[in-house]
Amino acid sequence: MGTSSGDKWAKRWAWGRLVLAALALVALSTFLLSFPLFPSGRLVLEEGDVAPRDIPAPRPITYESAIRTAEQQRLAEEAVAPVYTAPDASLAREQLRRARQVLEYLVSVRADSFATQAQRRAWVLAVPELNDLQFTVVEGLLALSEESWSRVQLETLNVVDQTMRQGVREGFVAEARQEVRSLVGLDLLEEEAAVTTALAQRMIVSNSFYDEAATQAARARAREEVSPVLVSFEAGEVIVREGQRVRALDLEALRVLGLQQSRTRWTDVVGRGALAVTGVILLGLFLARFQTDVLWEGRKLLLLTLLLALFLSLARVMVPDRTVLRYLFPAPALAMLVTATLGPHVGVMVSVLMGGAVGLIGDNSLELATYVAVGGLVATMAL
Repeated sequence: MGTSSGDKWAKRWAWGRLVLAALALVALSTFLLSFPLFPSGRLVLEEGDVAPRDIPAPRPITYESAIRTAEQQRLAEEAVAPVYTAPDASLAREQLRRARQVLEYLVSVRADSFATQAQRRAWVLAVPELNDLQFTVVEGLLALSEESWSRVQLETLNVVDQTMRQGVREGFVAEARQEVRSLVGLDLLEEEAAVTTALAQRMIVSNSFYDEAATQAARARAREEVSPVLVSFEAGEVIVREGQRVRALDLEALRVLGLQQSRTRWTDVVGRGALAVTGVILLGLFLARFQTDVLWEGRKLLLLTLLLALFLSLARVMVPDRTVLRYLFPAPALAMLVTATLGPHVGVMVSVLMGGAVGLIGDNSLELATYVAVGGLVATMAL
């Protein structure tokens, strides 16, 4: 009876110990990922803030400006003219045939001597393409002599043929119709030219269409051809002056120089907390699968918790605001300590998780995360 009660108590204590360790790791990780341990030389500035003082560059630097490069890429894209398909010859031939049909119909209307003038006008306007012809043009068309009408027919077909051969872009039909006036032969009489222009204009349709895929490909090529824009600052050169509004370009320079720190928002804290919870859960599942003794033996669990807390705190001190020191973070030492005392499986998982944490602390640096994780994994496999 006493043994059974003691086993229950031991099991409860083991679970309680595990939960406490997990909560402690989550709380500490969330704090260290979200807040600096010591006052930082960085300025808490956002775009649109007023600079509290002159901010000089602490050292000479030349860097690729993502903002300026993106602006140049945008300008290059905007400079690319829309791409249209080649003029469709089949549409051009179809319109030329249609023009001949309309002209033949008008020949029969003009030749009908039994119809009244009003009837002939109505028949002309019954043609879909000609239903908006002005009264004076219709009257002029019907009043032309046979010789003049022959010249009008030939010139109309010639103008339609020329215009459709050149290609009429989608959305530019009105402009193409306006250019018809300049294509009509100067040897025509004024009334002949007016009728020819009116008929030819109404036979013009678009036969070159906007090519979205080709346009986007041309814009993509123009974007890729833009060289990265380099920005340079000399040591002591003022990046932003006191009292000025901070621009995105200023923030980029401050960020590259390690002088800018974003405001910590509660949404950021919650996000980092969620990452911490995820990391602790993954660690727990990994240990439950490969090394359960670390979870249930109090001294091993305490050692793992203390090592993680110590090296997370060390990362928070070494990584931010550092150019070289961040790459001296002793990830191999952590991996070797964990591997030697708790086993290689734990060493692998701890190296990966520590790499992710250091990357987050180092302004979401994938390079730094990879560097730390790989260093720890190499040290683990070396033992």
